[in-house]
Parts: sequence; C-alpha cells; structure tokens
Amino acid sequence: MPLLRATAVAFLQCDMALFLIIVGLHGAVAVVTMSQVHVQSGATVTIPCHYTLQYRDHVKYWCWGYIWYTCSTLAQSGSLTAGGDRVAITDDPSGGVFTVTLRDLQVGDSASYWCGVEGGSAAYLYLEVTEDLPGLWVEDSTVSGEEGASLSVRCLSGDSTGGGVRKWCRSGDWQSCLAGNSSRASDRSTVLTIDNGTGTLTVMMRRLERKDTGWYWCAAGDLQIPVHITVTQRMTTVTTKKNMLVYTTDDLSRIVNSGHEDDGRQPCCGEPASAKSTLAVLRKTGVALVFLVCTAMAVWKIWQNRRARIAAEQRA
Repeated sequence: MPLLRATAVAFLQCDMALFLIIVGLHGAVAVVTMSQVHVQSGATVTIPCHYTLQYRDHVKYWCWGYIWYTCSTLAQSGSLTAGGDRVAITDDPSGGVFTVTLRDLQVGDSASYWCGVEGGSAAYLYLEVTEDLPGLWVEDSTVSGEEGASLSVRCLSGDSTGGGVRKWCRSGDWQSCLAGNSSRASDRSTVLTIDNGTGTLTVMMRRLERKDTGWYWCAAGDLQIPVHITVTQRMTTVTTKKNMLVYTTDDLSRIVNSGHEDDGRQPCCGEPASAKSTLAVLRKTGVALVFLVCTAMAVWKIWQNRRARIAAEQRA
C-alpha cells in the first residue's frame, strides 16, 4: 500500500508539472482551492473555489479525472449538471468564489477532481471518502457569531494526518495561515490551541468584524477541511423611560448622526386637544389686541396731525 501511494504521488507530480507548463502558456493561475479533503461516507461537503475577478463573468465548472485537460465535467454554472442532484455549483462573482456542494458521498466517489473557469485555469483537489472517521473533520462546518464577540471552531484529526502541522487559513490565501504545533500561535484576533493528547486544533476568533465573514480552512498535514464563518450585525438594547428598544449598530449610527434618539413617544401624537384649543384662543385674542392697539395709535396720530393743521390755518 505505501508503494502504491508513493507511485501515485510520483505520477501526480509529473502530471502537475505538465499542468503548470500548460497554465504558464495559457496565463496566470486563476483558481485556488484545497488540495486534499477526507469525508465520511454519506456526508455532504462544500468546496470553495476562489478565482481572480477578471473571470467573474466566465463559466465555472467542476470536473472529474486525473488529468485536467481530459477531465469529465460534472457540473458547470448556469446549466444542468451531469452529477444530478448530488452536485451543485453556486457562483458569487462579487466575492470571486464559487462553491461546489457534493451530497451523499460514497466510497466510490473517491477520485481526483478539478474546479476551474473557462478561458482560465483549474485547481486540483483529491477527495477521499471513507467508511470510518476521516483524517480531518470539524464539529461544525458553518459557524456564526455576532460582531464584536468571539466564536470557536474545533478541528479534529485521525491517525492519517501523520502528526502534520495544524493550520488555520483564510480560504484561498496560504499567506494568511496561522500554524501551531504543541504551542500557541496568535495574531490580534485569532488564537490557535492544540490538544497534545488528541491533536485537536481549537481556533478562537475574537473581536469579530463583518469582514471576517467568509471561507476558511482547517489543515493538518496535507489535509484540509472547509469551514464557513458568518459574522452577523450586533444588536444593542437601549432602555428608555417607557420602552426597551433593540437597535442594530447601523440604527444607532443613524440616530447619532441625526442628532436625536427615540424617547419612546409615538411620533403621531402631539399635545392634547384641550391644550390645542386653549392655545388657539390665546393666539387669536393676542392678534386682536395688537390690531386694536395699532388702530388706536393710527387714529390718534391722524387726529393729532389734523389738529396741528387746523391750528396753523387759524394763525395764518
């Protein structure tokens, strides 16, 4: 068995060299995905395939076969799939990623696969389906958390990982990987902890931000397993005199920018009707008094001018 595996690896290296030559002639590598995934029989797995944005309008495909340029297409974006209901492609052009969902996997599905873009290149992946527990798996393949909070992912591994280095990577970006082996590695928001007894890698993501949403990889040796992280908007509770209101952070931002906040009163309701009628009477009375005073002053002024004119005529 080790000899067979070594022979397969040697052939794979030769074919990959040929593949790189073809890609070099065709253009830069346009697609990135994981290299080797183990899953248990009957499971469902979603494979993220990342591509450069210049290929956002190109057809995406998933094909089966040891050699890229002779592989058989099982699914492609915008059309029916040869793989039936068990294979589905979803494209996200704005994020530069398409996902291939494989359902009800069986041992016979173990094979070499490619995810690629027409007019670009393809990325190789070997999928192995086992009856027993796979070499690497996660408790939850989709995890969510609220912005500002924390979440954790547990990556469990079997004997087939060979004690390889455990890593946590942003999917499609090997430069983002944090590695840890019987130690503690961290950046400003992510901490890796390894259980020396079981080899379990626990990833703690702290101070979550909305931009942390996306695909990640757990890696152990040559194996990877995908995990999707969703960071939801933080909800903030504001207590007023009359009500307890729940705002999102965007709601609070709009309140601050508008210069006021909700005090719990209904905007439709003003002063009582009795207060309104009293104010109306006072306003009308005030206007009438001002009018009378102005009229009296005008009459008095006219009368004074008339007296002065008569007196002047008499003196003349």
